[in-house]
Amino acid sequence: MIKTKTVFVLGAGAHHPYGLPIGSSLIRKIVEMLPTKPNDNNNSFRDNFFEIYGSTFGSIDNILMNFRHKLSLTGHRSIDSFLAAYASQEGFPEVGKLAVAIALLPLEFSHKFSLLDRKDPDQDWMSFLFSHMLEGCVNKPIEHFLESNNVSFVTFNYDRTLEYFLHVRLVNSFGITAKLALEKVKQFPIVHVYGSLGEFDTQALSRKEATISHRSGTPLPFSPEEFHEAAKTIRLMYEDRISDKPIADAKEAIFSAQVVIFLGFGFDPDNIARLDLNNTCVGKLVGATRYKVAQGDWIRTTTAMKPTVFNVNSFDEWDSLAFLHGTNMFS
Repeated sequence: MIKTKTVFVLGAGAHHPYGLPIGSSLIRKIVEMLPTKPNDNNNSFRDNFFEIYGSTFGSIDNILMNFRHKLSLTGHRSIDSFLAAYASQEGFPEVGKLAVAIALLPLEFSHKFSLLDRKDPDQDWMSFLFSHMLEGCVNKPIEHFLESNNVSFVTFNYDRTLEYFLHVRLVNSFGITAKLALEKVKQFPIVHVYGSLGEFDTQALSRKEATISHRSGTPLPFSPEEFHEAAKTIRLMYEDRISDKPIADAKEAIFSAQVVIFLGFGFDPDNIARLDLNNTCVGKLVGATRYKVAQGDWIRTTTAMKPTVFNVNSFDEWDSLAFLHGTNMFS
């Protein structure tokens, strides 16, 4: 179990082992899904966008092809920062949010978290962390597990992979029903800084089960309305969120923790400023992964975070799991 108050701050790299794309991969995925020519009736994104918005923004081909052209040539490292630059471009926020939903919604519950079927078992940090949290909780009720672990999560990811993982593990570790596990998952302090693809609820789980039981063996296609609902719960970087509850909750989770662990986090200057990480992390035990981050880039990162001091720095070949194995930050 983890008794010391610990917060895990998750970036895209933390969910990459579970089949989710990192920033640059998501940009590529979005570019590839957008139409390359006018009146492309075989393009599913065009179909979904038209079903939802019609001609609200004028020529659908003009806006989608313009968006694709600019995104394919952008110097931004994330779709969020790209859209921040085009905040006032009519239709671009709607295209961007819908594209994120279409790209991520089919992927977020695709990982089974089974010992027999893992996409990348060598990087499965969630299972390692959960096993550590289980220590001392064997043959105890689930309430003991929840009360004994002083853990919270601040995530910059839209997908609900973390919630789904916790649900799977609670059902199969404590022998409880899916319904009860869902209630317990909601007791975990998880803050989605920039929104999510929707509530992790009975409806989300039912959609997952329906996909699994689909007779053809292929995933059930999402409807335009499902994509639209997911898109509406996404908040982008440029939107005024300084006073939003998720921002306040994230800052409080970090400020009140004794240990702060950044996993797969890119330390974007805007995100550092938005959560005031230079101040909320000061005086705490702070560690972060730097997987495949060169020394010069890492120096720039640590400089940007000053006066915060990284007490525990991982080696540049350590992914999230290797970092948790190689450090002794939580107990």
